[in-house]
Amino acid sequence: MKRTREPHHEQEQEEEEGDALLVDSSRLELDLATASSDACNSSSEASLLDLIVRDVPGMKAEQASQLATALMRACSERNATTSETKHTALLEGVRHRIAYLKHVAEKHFCLGKRTLEYYVNGQPMCLDYHAAVVHEDESRGVVIVNKPYDVRIDVKKGEEKRFDDEPTVASFVAQRYPESFSETHPRFGNQLDYSTSGIMVCCLSKQAAGACSRAFANRHVSKTYRAVVIGHPTWDQTTVDEPIAAYRHNTTRMAIAGSPDAVEGDRGKASRTEFEVLRRGTLSGLGPLLDGTPGALVECRPVTGRRHQIRVHLTHVGHRIAGDATYGGCLPVGWESDREWDRGDEPYRMCLHASRLVLPLPWETVDVSASDGFERLVVAQQL
Repeated sequence: MKRTREPHHEQEQEEEEGDALLVDSSRLELDLATASSDACNSSSEASLLDLIVRDVPGMKAEQASQLATALMRACSERNATTSETKHTALLEGVRHRIAYLKHVAEKHFCLGKRTLEYYVNGQPMCLDYHAAVVHEDESRGVVIVNKPYDVRIDVKKGEEKRFDDEPTVASFVAQRYPESFSETHPRFGNQLDYSTSGIMVCCLSKQAAGACSRAFANRHVSKTYRAVVIGHPTWDQTTVDEPIAAYRHNTTRMAIAGSPDAVEGDRGKASRTEFEVLRRGTLSGLGPLLDGTPGALVECRPVTGRRHQIRVHLTHVGHRIAGDATYGGCLPVGWESDREWDRGDEPYRMCLHASRLVLPLPWETVDVSASDGFERLVVAQQL
């Protein structure tokens, strides 16, 4: 498939224009620091609105208002108790998300005003780069966070940060619990892809790590995900029981064992996922390529835990996850293979979220949920 690419000199011009449409993080921090001491009241939102109108040329008043509201909502959902804490939390999320948007613009030469608007139209996490704590038991060493999308769990050894202000789940946890990680590194009970948001288990001690590891290894943990998919499934419930193998062309994706895309001779690993359609409707708020096309909200319950399992199984049954660029989820059904498109029109995120986790531990069973906001992306059909 082709993607619209301009000559080099035009790419540079587009990059400059894209950056001009983004709020400058240093100016935003300075202006907010001198604004109202309470970052979550109406006057602060009005100040934010003024900043957006000033710093995002060409953005309509309606979109600017949505951006200000989204930022304030992201802040208020932190459950902060003091004005200073709320103010600091807001600045942290805004600074990192804007740094990320600039990183995308520099990498893909495609982030313009329209794409920024779609970032705003989604759930509160769209502009919040903060991993919210949804369960905390320091005495037992178990903390569960709600990971934002497009955030890495950690920077692997030998790798560098993708941009200067890039936060990771590991850095967030280490900063929040400095005594637990003064000499060690955060340990995680489960893994989520960079593009996936949702529940992650972090262990503050070796004992907690061991208990969580055994629970996951013995498949005693119940995991529930929610996804927005392209098209309307003909089934209400289905189970995919297909082994997953390595992809023959590169290492960025996986494939169903025995398929033309799988490595020849790779029998794969047993993989099983249960799916249930929660809503069918029309996609909205994802971007020009998918808005107005058929889509569905699907609950996913993986019995096994293979790499890209849900993404591969949904692709196998003909319903790619909206925004999943790796598996072709940025384009509507029936899109001609030789047709060009602008990357700035692609969905702002991959719509896969780890929404619930039931974790049996020796001392208690932890049952946590984290909202995803996907309902607003699938406008229900009129009966």
